[in-house]
Amino acid sequence: MLKNYSISTRLSFTQIVSIILLCAAFFIFGYVNVNDFLNRDIEINNNTTEKDFENLVNRDTNTLTASARIFTSDNAIKSVYATQDREALYEKVLPLYTRLVTNNGLENIIFIDTGGKVFLRMNDKNSFGDEITRESFLKTQKTQIMTSGLELGKTVFAIRVVAPIFESGKLLGYVEFSEGIDHFVEMVSEAESTNVLYLAEKNNTMESDYLNTVGKEIDTWDKFKNYVIVSNLPPIEGWENCVNEANINALSTGSKINKRININGKALACGGFPVMEGNEISGIVFNVKNMSERNAIAQNVINTLAIMCFVSVLVFGLALYFIYKKFLSGYNNLVDSVNKISEGNYDIKIPVESRDEVGRLSEAVNKMAGEIKRQRIDMEESNKRLILENNIKNEFISMASHELLTPTSIIEGYSSMILDDKMAKLDNKSENYLSKIFSSSKRLAGLVKEILDVSRIEQNRIVIKNCAFNLIEIRDDIGELASAKIKNRKMKIKLVCSHKEIYVYADKDKTIQILSNLINNAIKYSDKGTIEIGCDKISFKDANYIAVHVKDEGIGIPENEQKQLFQKFFRASNGAEKCDGGTGLGLYISREYARLMGGDIKVKSQENRGSTFTLYLKLATAGQIKLEKNKSNKPNPKLLEKK
Repeated sequence: MLKNYSISTRLSFTQIVSIILLCAAFFIFGYVNVNDFLNRDIEINNNTTEKDFENLVNRDTNTLTASARIFTSDNAIKSVYATQDREALYEKVLPLYTRLVTNNGLENIIFIDTGGKVFLRMNDKNSFGDEITRESFLKTQKTQIMTSGLELGKTVFAIRVVAPIFESGKLLGYVEFSEGIDHFVEMVSEAESTNVLYLAEKNNTMESDYLNTVGKEIDTWDKFKNYVIVSNLPPIEGWENCVNEANINALSTGSKINKRININGKALACGGFPVMEGNEISGIVFNVKNMSERNAIAQNVINTLAIMCFVSVLVFGLALYFIYKKFLSGYNNLVDSVNKISEGNYDIKIPVESRDEVGRLSEAVNKMAGEIKRQRIDMEESNKRLILENNIKNEFISMASHELLTPTSIIEGYSSMILDDKMAKLDNKSENYLSKIFSSSKRLAGLVKEILDVSRIEQNRIVIKNCAFNLIEIRDDIGELASAKIKNRKMKIKLVCSHKEIYVYADKDKTIQILSNLINNAIKYSDKGTIEIGCDKISFKDANYIAVHVKDEGIGIPENEQKQLFQKFFRASNGAEKCDGGTGLGLYISREYARLMGGDIKVKSQENRGSTFTLYLKLATAGQIKLEKNKSNKPNPKLLEKK
């Protein structure tokens, strides 16, 4: 958008945008961090409340348990209880009961007979005879072991400790100590300056008991689906927005909640945690705290930070503007001079007007221009010498190769004729010598041909005669020749392809040369196993190809040498150890031919597990196939003249 404007305009625009972005970044950074602080404060408050609640419950449970043990081991109390004198038992226990109520917040002590009916309530000695069905009592009655738990009774939701009383092995009855939940709630609320509510599960609470006790003052039985409030309601406005069904459902799964709620301009911290008894959830605790004052302080911090950041960035932007303005004073001269250098005028000299960044850059560009000029002159002279030397080398290689090819071909031909002539009477020794002459001359002729091919490739004198032909026929012919070579070895050739005809558009002779080289290499570097020659049709970059695979089970190629495999004169280290022969030119020539025909060669290999070479050739189009078949069916004019 700004590419057509001057650099000063773009820099000014960039500065303005940078100032705005930096202000926004600082503001967001401050806002996020202050909000994180407030959220952490809520979380800490909730965790502290949970810890305090847990400690108080454990402490008072231990106190009640200790008191119950004293009662169950006090022979005087046992003796009075054994007489079943309710008034005497009341008078005996009253001093201890009064002390526990005053010092420990005890709610009640209940004596229960062996049949499960109330014998004496210390907070109401005239209320007795009703049956106790609470879970903690039933568990003690069944196991005769002291138990405890948070439960709703006839008067209050409380911690209850129930213990059996024995005298001389005989069960006299039971004693229950209880401490109301409001005692814990008030202590935690005062300690953490928060408002705490306790909710119990309806399944563990009788509706009639609830309505006759807690529900007389705060009837919330129908307010929530599965839970009911069993502690006093907090005096803080908006607690209902924290204690709701969604938060209760979250807590009932064992999770905690730490939230901030804004109501009528007030900020409330809403925390909650489940109360666990073993692996079971016995209740839910909410704590609601007024965060308005802390929220206002945090907001003032955010506003102050935003103003300070904006002023700082504005001052910084003005300073940058004057720096850029000074920097741009020599910019135009530098740009003009560099453009002239890029056009080839290395004699240009940029005026150095200062020792700042622009001045040092101008000196560096002047030095660079002089160095480029010198190196360019040297490079042109070196390039001329290299071209001349390379032409001489290629001419010499071409001439020498031609001169060598003729005598080696003659030696190869005559030695072959003598070996094939059954009339020639040769002894074994002579025949052995002649065989070595034949194989050496054949190898030398192959080497000379490869060198000639390399020379032609480097001089771009390779003539590619592409035509449409059936690749399957060539593959089968080469496969038969290869099978003959390995007749006496523990190897076999496997031709894998479902197509009877696959027409490719390539140079037929060079395709035969490439496939022969790949198959001969597979034979040379394998001792046993199967050499598989297969083919697949593939599409790549809107063109159709045939991929011819030559797969062996030989020595493979080390992974670190595979990238060099198609370089001139390169041979893999394990290949050189296995076979002395070879020049390292075959794969180089094969890939160059494949690429000149519009294809390529790739390799995949694992050392000691074999190799797969893949030749890619373009598939012939229907028009190319038709044209080639018409040429094949057209009669030869010279033959017609003879007829």
